Amino acid sequence: MLCFANDLLLFCKVDAGSASMSKETLELFSDLSRLTENPAKSQIIFSVAAASATESILQLFGFHEGHLPLKYLGLPLVVSWLSMADCHPLLSKVDQQIANLIWATATPPRFGDDGDGRRPHTEGRRCDAVAFLLYLGGVAGPDLIWATATPSSPSAGSGGGGGDEVSAIVVDLGSHTCKAGYAGEDAPKAVFPSVVGSIDQMEIDDADNSDKNSGSAPESKSKGKRKLYVGSQDLGFRRDHMEVLSPTKDGIVVDWDMVENIWDHALRKCLLVDPKEHPMLLAEPCSNTQQQREKTAEIMFEKYQVPALFLAKNAVLTSFASGRATSLVVDCGGGSTTVAPVHDGYVLQKAVATSPIGGEFLTDCLLRSLEHKGISIKPRYAFKRKEIRPGEFQIVDLDFPNTTESYKLYCQRVIVGDIKECVCRAPDTPYDETSYSNIPMTPYELPDGQTIEIGADRFKIPDVLFNPSLVQTIPGMESFVETASSARGLPQMVIESINKCDVDIRRELFSSILLAGGTASMQQLKERLEKDLLEESPQAARVKVLASGNATERRFSVWIGGSILASLGSFQQMWFSKSDDSYGVADLENSMHALVE
Repeated sequence: MLCFANDLLLFCKVDAGSASMSKETLELFSDLSRLTENPAKSQIIFSVAAASATESILQLFGFHEGHLPLKYLGLPLVVSWLSMADCHPLLSKVDQQIANLIWATATPPRFGDDGDGRRPHTEGRRCDAVAFLLYLGGVAGPDLIWATATPSSPSAGSGGGGGDEVSAIVVDLGSHTCKAGYAGEDAPKAVFPSVVGSIDQMEIDDADNSDKNSGSAPESKSKGKRKLYVGSQDLGFRRDHMEVLSPTKDGIVVDWDMVENIWDHALRKCLLVDPKEHPMLLAEPCSNTQQQREKTAEIMFEKYQVPALFLAKNAVLTSFASGRATSLVVDCGGGSTTVAPVHDGYVLQKAVATSPIGGEFLTDCLLRSLEHKGISIKPRYAFKRKEIRPGEFQIVDLDFPNTTESYKLYCQRVIVGDIKECVCRAPDTPYDETSYSNIPMTPYELPDGQTIEIGADRFKIPDVLFNPSLVQTIPGMESFVETASSARGLPQMVIESINKCDVDIRRELFSSILLAGGTASMQQLKERLEKDLLEESPQAARVKVLASGNATERRFSVWIGGSILASLGSFQQMWFSKSDDSYGVADLENSMHALVE
């Protein structure tokens, strides 16, 4: 089976001359390709091209508007079984085209070249990697993109070679979950909570030594020493004195030790990779500061010794995931909601709007409301099922006095978060106590076997996103009333953000509102937001709220955008490496923005 990469346009300079040569090459292999349209990748390609070049390329391929079909973009595709006899003519074609085309037009990754930004000469070389894969009849993934377009060379981990011989890693550390995986794939390989379990070793040592009555403290009891636990499995196991803490606050890292432990878990335990061998694309919040960016680069280059790094704003990656360089991104995350306009690949910082009301806030609202109704949410560690007769079980409560409140709350949030996802939906109209008083109840079975029924709350809680003042009507949320009263609803945030942008791009932003984030998967949220915006926006505005029909794609939109971006051939020159003299903020900023200039 052959995965053949005729992704030549993406590896060239995105100009009409290079595109013409790429077209000739693609036609040589047209008998081996079964290709379909891919508007998303086409949009991203044109986001890095000048307007004149875009028009020339479209005309060259016979298109005067719209986007190029995948026929001329050429993603790697599994095509068919090849006999050994068929391999020789194909290899001859590949060799010929490499000599005639690739080195004349490609702009490959910076790391692994001859040191002056140019690729080595190809005379006398052969694509041994391609021959090996074909003769084995093996299945190759994204790695073959560069194997087919690059003569044999050492891997990135050995100090040389092409960029995609070892795939880039994409990591999105969100407020609720951390997502990590390989560039070019459809979804992250690792998804786990972005909170960390922490046990103060000094406190435990005090408890262990309380009966020893020793006069001096042992050396291991140094102030601040702690043990951290990362990942769903470690957090799912209850431990005495374990606090559950977040390494970020309002999107900004407040504990770098925790962040490093999360990165370690993602890279070494989940993906099982050596960071030294993989370029790293990290998603960052729109509010990230220069100091945070510089610290990130320092850790990546000094501790993990990554060969190359790129930092990209969450909103830009979400926009790229939908195939757009300009859009208004509404990211309903776990810790907050952010509305950010993206224009030609840039986040317009002055127009970014944020709200502390996110998915976790809604989960807490539902938890407090259920507790007020007398419904006890028992964490999974707090009971066990005892079989009293075949097929019949009894719930036995367990008592662990040294369990922290933060761990109990974490376990309760896991359960209530599932309730929210299963039964809650945004109301079609603003929530009114009278209108929803007789709403039918929806049952839900808790882990302890208790069946509860939820009525108006399944509409009231989601409506907090649109009307934050509803928080004052939810029992147990009194301490958050002041925070919620200063927050704005989603429609107001969208309109406020667009009004802060240039008049010339407002129309385009109104028609390209992208809904993303885990909370965006809630039923009817897209329809309700579009309805409210149509009522509150200017009459001349053509409001269009866009959201993937796949809940997984909405949840992972930032990561997917990074996966697309890091796998583009035209992006490979944008990696920022430690060998670029320094990793100061200004240099890193220039590297990130050069892609769309």
